[in-house]
Amino acid sequence: MKRLPQSQMPNLSVRQLMAVVAVAKYSSFIAAASELRMSQPGLSRMIRSAEEELGSALFERTTRQVTLTSAGAEFVPLAERILHDLELSSDAIRELREQTRGHLAISCPMAFATNMLAALIIKYKRVNPNVILHIHEGIQSNTLGLIRSGQVDFGIGALSEPHDDLLVEKLCPTCYHVVFHKNHRFAQYEKISLNDVYRVPSVSLN
Repeated sequence: MKRLPQSQMPNLSVRQLMAVVAVAKYSSFIAAASELRMSQPGLSRMIRSAEEELGSALFERTTRQVTLTSAGAEFVPLAERILHDLELSSDAIRELREQTRGHLAISCPMAFATNMLAALIIKYKRVNPNVILHIHEGIQSNTLGLIRSGQVDFGIGALSEPHDDLLVEKLCPTCYHVVFHKNHRFAQYEKISLNDVYRVPSVSLN
C-alpha cells in the first residue's frame, strides 16, 4: 500500500477516535456523550472536526437517528483497531515500567552459592527478570568486609557474635560437623563444644 505523505496524513487525536467509535456504537450522540463524560455540543464539535480533517462525512444525522455513511463504515473499524493497538501498547509499557530494575550484589560462602542459592536465584529471576544479580562467593570472613565497604547489598553467612554496625536477620539454624580420625581424643566425647574445637588445630573456611 502506498503511504501518504506526512503533510496529507489526517491529524486526529485519540479523543476524536474515541468519539467516532462511541457514536457508531450507540448510534446516538446523547449516549456517546454520556459514555465519554462530555457535553453533547462538545461531542458534536469533535465529530465535525474529525470529519473536516478526513474530508468526508462519517455520520448522517436526522432528528430521529444517526447512521454511518459509507466513509464512516470504512473508517470506524480502522479507528477501533488503532485504539485497541494503542491500549495494548500502553499496557505493555506500563508493565515494563512497573517491573523492578537495577543491580543486586550478594556475598555468600561457596557452599551456599553452589547449593541453596541457585534455586533461590531461579525463583527471584522469574519475578524480577530485569534485575541483574552479582554473586560474590568466597570465604566467610570476606562477607563482612564486602558489606561494610558497600561492594555488596547484603551477605549470607554464619555469625558467631553480634555486630552493632550491621542489621542482621536470622534466616535458619545452622549445623556444623566436626570430622576427626577415629583414634582422636574427641572420639571418647559424646558432645564437643566450640571451645574444645578452638583448642586443637583444625581446617575450616572462615
